[in-house]
Amino acid sequence: MDYRKILQERLNQEIENLSISIETKNSLQNAIWGSLSFYTCLPIDILNSVPDSKKYLDQVIELSVSSSFYLVSLIMVDKLIDNQEKVNGAIVEYLFFVKEEAIKKLQNLFLNNTLFWKTFQSLKCLVFSASQCRCKDFEGDNEKLLTILLNKSALVKLYVVSMKLIVQEQIDWDNILESLKSFHIAFQLLDDYEDLKEDIRSGQLNYYLAQEKNVDSESEEVEVQLKKLMATEIVENGLMIARKNACLAYKAFGKMSMKHSQQVSSVLVKEIDFVLTDIHLLKIKAEAKAKLSNVLVKNNQLNIALLRSKAFIYNNQEIDGSWKDFLTLAGDGHNWITAFVISMFAEFEDNKKDLKKAMAWLGENGGKYNQNVFNDADSMNFYLIAKYMMGEAIEKEDVIQWKTFLHDSGGFRPT
Repeated sequence: MDYRKILQERLNQEIENLSISIETKNSLQNAIWGSLSFYTCLPIDILNSVPDSKKYLDQVIELSVSSSFYLVSLIMVDKLIDNQEKVNGAIVEYLFFVKEEAIKKLQNLFLNNTLFWKTFQSLKCLVFSASQCRCKDFEGDNEKLLTILLNKSALVKLYVVSMKLIVQEQIDWDNILESLKSFHIAFQLLDDYEDLKEDIRSGQLNYYLAQEKNVDSESEEVEVQLKKLMATEIVENGLMIARKNACLAYKAFGKMSMKHSQQVSSVLVKEIDFVLTDIHLLKIKAEAKAKLSNVLVKNNQLNIALLRSKAFIYNNQEIDGSWKDFLTLAGDGHNWITAFVISMFAEFEDNKKDLKKAMAWLGENGGKYNQNVFNDADSMNFYLIAKYMMGEAIEKEDVIQWKTFLHDSGGFRPT
């Protein structure tokens, strides 16, 4: 039985019945099945690990609907207030219609259950306390830092408590909690990386900023502070911890037949990999520029260094004009790395003649990782930069393809 389809139909019906605007209904729907789909499907995902799951289905669907409404209303209200939309119709609708409906449904499920409501209150306090923490006030080691940051997602424990109350069977609840912890470590560390600029400005507790004591939101420009931070190993080390935990979650969810949770964990691993690749490429470029800038211009040493670098790259060029991927371990790719080399070398006008064959090959193969996979954001970006640097026209189709990778945040999706 497809529990996800049953849940989707029920949620569509419940959203339609809410007395809120079309705009709020759409934002609620998008959040439930978009960025928060992990939590939407978590109860039915846990249910999949129960042998006699069908007899609990109705209550678990009710839990999924109520918890989805509550979580989305909580996050959307915070988001709208952060965007300085303090007097806003959507806020009123989320607070007095969506959230109130969630509480009603939870009361119907757990009306006289003291354990549920006590747990609910204590976890809400943990979330509030964690959200108030600031970098400048933090003192402690990495373990304490992670504990505070994970408290931002403390409400996830309520899903397990609720499911234990509904499903009166012996399943490995400890393993589920441990897998959720691994997932949220990965999620939090990636989220803190993506929020670096915002957290530098606000001073909110951030995994990377709490470890780099030289970052001061009041004394320097945000970009300067980011460069200082990226010059350390703090960010890469943190993202490697995130990747390790995302992989642990992926394997654990798979063993428990929690398919949606496993799928989201897989996407999380890929997102972290793309970030690590981008950081790696930026460091290579920065190191190359630093080395070139430190070469003394006497006895023609600068020209010799440039010629040697150029010779190394061209000696690794394929007969058809492309290059193999010599920067990552992602597989046998030619397209993106060819575009990357062109975009770097074409900064020097004298190199453009030697790059024509490579550009002709790239023009036929486009913005893919390699010839055998679909287009991805990194490859498409380098492809367009290469065309621009080589003075080639960027067609309307190129821009349309490029736009498919835009993310609501203003950045790019990995695929």
